[in-house]
Amino acid sequence: MNTVDVIGVGLGYADITEKYHEIIARADVLVGGRRHLGWFAKTSAEKREITSPLDEVIEDICRWRKDRRVVVLASGDPLFYGIGETLVSLLGEENIDIHPNVSVMAASFARIGRTWKDATVVSMHGRSNTTELVTALAQRRPVFVFTDHKNTPAEIARFALEHAPDRRMYILEQLGEEDEKLKVMTPAEAASGHDFASPNAVIFLPGENKLVIDERLPCRQYFGNPDNAFSHDAGMITKEEIRAISIAKLRLAPHHVLWDLGAGSGAVAIEAAPLLTAGRVVAVEKNMGRIKNIHDNTRRFNSQNIEVHHLKLPEGIETLPDPDRVFIGGGGKDLPEIIFKAAARLAPGGRMVVNAVVLETVAASLIEIKKLGFDVNLISVQVSMGMEMPSGTRLDAKNPVYIISADKPAEWCAETDDDQERRFPVEFVGAGPGDPELITIKGQRALQKAGLIVYAGSLVPDAVLAWSDRGVELKNSAGMNLDDIVESMEQGYLAGRRVVRLHSGDPSLFGAISEQMNALEQKGVPFSVIPGVTAAFAAASALQAEYTVPEKTQTLILTRAEGRTPVPESESLALLAAHGAAMAIYLSAGLAQSVEKTLVAAYGIDAPVAVVSKASRPDELVIRTTAGNLSKSMADNDIRSTALIITGPALGENRGVNAVSKLYDKTFTHGCRKGII
Repeated sequence: MNTVDVIGVGLGYADITEKYHEIIARADVLVGGRRHLGWFAKTSAEKREITSPLDEVIEDICRWRKDRRVVVLASGDPLFYGIGETLVSLLGEENIDIHPNVSVMAASFARIGRTWKDATVVSMHGRSNTTELVTALAQRRPVFVFTDHKNTPAEIARFALEHAPDRRMYILEQLGEEDEKLKVMTPAEAASGHDFASPNAVIFLPGENKLVIDERLPCRQYFGNPDNAFSHDAGMITKEEIRAISIAKLRLAPHHVLWDLGAGSGAVAIEAAPLLTAGRVVAVEKNMGRIKNIHDNTRRFNSQNIEVHHLKLPEGIETLPDPDRVFIGGGGKDLPEIIFKAAARLAPGGRMVVNAVVLETVAASLIEIKKLGFDVNLISVQVSMGMEMPSGTRLDAKNPVYIISADKPAEWCAETDDDQERRFPVEFVGAGPGDPELITIKGQRALQKAGLIVYAGSLVPDAVLAWSDRGVELKNSAGMNLDDIVESMEQGYLAGRRVVRLHSGDPSLFGAISEQMNALEQKGVPFSVIPGVTAAFAAASALQAEYTVPEKTQTLILTRAEGRTPVPESESLALLAAHGAAMAIYLSAGLAQSVEKTLVAAYGIDAPVAVVSKASRPDELVIRTTAGNLSKSMADNDIRSTALIITGPALGENRGVNAVSKLYDKTFTHGCRKGII
């Protein structure tokens, strides 16, 4: 009878640890929700979706665990209002191994930057704990509520109106997914017919937990509100005087749509909003804490025509409505790309205003805007504040702020020569042998930045793809021909996307990249190559072997046996094996009998041979055998593909007493050390 492993997947695939991946890879049966099972569609395990009634799922698990390894995938943390608790109660704690992860509650409080150590938890998921909710809301502490399709945030808000109308509600929609959203409302606002995307959860905070701002200051919709009239994080606000000048530079008309990118506290959006009587402001911010400030400020100033978006620009910019005006108050290293993409969406004749506080940002902005052919104006604004001294008043000069104004020509066309500079060379990336941590840092960064990944799905495991951004487009090349692959890369390049062609191991070794590079050259598409760790070296690690043994062999031959794809006559396996060197034979697991015959003839029937299947992966298998027993050993272990056959002196002598190099011989003198006689 096998123990059932229950694995918490946290908020999503990226939260699954390498240890958990190893457990999943060994499973005979995977049980989980449809989305969770989809992540492991390529694994050989039988799949069982968790459906109602749950009794049938439990019955299947009990039956399977008698002779099969069962792994259950659970959202969040399995023992925190999850299926883990049910399984422990029904099967017994001695028959369950729980593997914890980030709970939805912990992640939700992290999103709003609040502690949850004193919070009360109420589950309204599949139940009606109204009495428990009333008791929790009566306490002056945070309350976390699990919801479902019936007990929605709107329903819970209607209930809270009677018992805690002063509470602030934080509604977290699709937590951990690409379309994750945070909405901050009063119970009255949430109860007034809003639709909330599922899945979702709710946090109630006591009324006195409002951010500390000066309540005596006016909250009117006009220019020049003092900075401390707004909730903001440690000065992340466009200062009062600069705000007024920036809004003036935008030259807003009543019908305009204004983008406020890097909105911070939302101060610019809030003071611009009254001018847009027939338009609106789209405020974009990446930091969830600052988004909370924006919501607090829009309610405080009663701003009705501001919509707030949680995006890490430039990703997601295509989802925003077309703007007539763009204000950029932040952007960091991505600022040039943000300017380019915003310019492409800006209406002809529209205006962009960029604020900068360092010269490097000014220079980068000017270069990008001038490349676009916009009409540019730059001013420097330095404000001096009156400071009272014993003898009178002095002026205290603040750091200057640079304000760039740029007008988009009415006849501006995105298809300019400068677009070529906005396109990125296709990157061929070696994924390594399978362990996601064996990809190079450079390859990992390429995956994280990619907008399109064309990957060798028959060999590259899902765990490597987890390095990529959740919004990336993935194309599995396993069912594609050369023309399809090249066309996909070319289209991605022409669209200005970062394209990665992901190969297993190192792309230069049996990767068929030369034909792809030739095709890209013919189409004028530039490319670069990022090397990877090839399987031969992962196999050596698994074998704890050194291919080059002093005075035995100093040569490693990487080759393959002739199958449906021929090899040059001078490079036949028999001729290469005649050298007696170390050999790593790729792509030949299906030709075991032919390889065995060749190795026996060259190395002898008792020569040591190793087979490493799926090197470095969780299901790696290492077999040590002899040349004369190679095909039987592989057949006994059902190895037909994704395996290396290793032979040569390295397997027998690399740790022998006679296999000693001169490098560390104490009597040997070289450029870094004098030998001892």
